[in-house]
Amino acid sequence: MSPGERSEDAIRRAVLTHRIRILTLSLAALTVALVAYRIFDMSGGWQRVLPPEWAVEKK
Repeated sequence: MSPGERSEDAIRRAVLTHRIRILTLSLAALTVALVAYRIFDMSGGWQRVLPPEWAVEKK
């Protein structure tokens, strides 16, 4: 095996590490989005952003 080649085990390990990193970052991004939406919702949500004429009357 030449120095530039990787063994199958090393490739498998690198792929697994990469997948775990992607899953972790995806979970972190989802958590940040949920927390941001929760803060947005608690501060009045869309009622503060949209014009009053777009408001929906609650029955």
